[in-house]
Amino acid sequence: EQMLENNLEEEDAKHLIKTFEFMLTSGLVDQVRGGIHRYSVTKDWRVPHFEKMLVDQAGFLRTLSKLSLYYPTPLVYDHIANTLDYLRSEMLSDDDTFFSSQDADSEGVEGLYFTYTYQEVEDILIQLKSENKLTQSKDFWITSLSVTEEGNFEQGLNIITMPGDKIRDFFDKDKWGDWRNIRIALLEERKQRIPPSTDNKGIASWNFQLISALC
Repeated sequence: EQMLENNLEEEDAKHLIKTFEFMLTSGLVDQVRGGIHRYSVTKDWRVPHFEKMLVDQAGFLRTLSKLSLYYPTPLVYDHIANTLDYLRSEMLSDDDTFFSSQDADSEGVEGLYFTYTYQEVEDILIQLKSENKLTQSKDFWITSLSVTEEGNFEQGLNIITMPGDKIRDFFDKDKWGDWRNIRIALLEERKQRIPPSTDNKGIASWNFQLISALC
């Protein structure tokens, strides 16, 4: 975040943007709902510790806002919009303060709420294709989202990610339109599940950090 506040040399800017491309397409970020998980447990950022904390969302939004000046792309703008929607929908209390965190596990299983079986993803893609909401094939998106029948996580489950090294190839109207339709459908599927517990404490300093990020 501090690097983005300076006038970067061209090589530094390229390196930073490439790093963000991998981070923003990884499992560290909740590709379906929005927001960032607490940290990654793998070097490639594929598998996160699924807990979400308000203070991390504040830092994430500040960083994305500054990144958008160097890298104005749908990847960055959608993560800003999706994170804001996540905070409004799931973290905002009736008295307009924000909750402090959400757990990593639901039904006693870490990541269960956030991950998908191959069959769930395949069924969603088939349905979208039948409704003419996909321009690319089902198999193209199965591969692009790193979904496998064995699962890329535990117990046959899949963490939804995007290909960080090829993400710019997805910025055309058709592919990014596909991805937005897929994300909405995956989110609707997730809403049918038992969600993780939310810690409903309103921590003043974390709320202040989020307010600062929104200003």
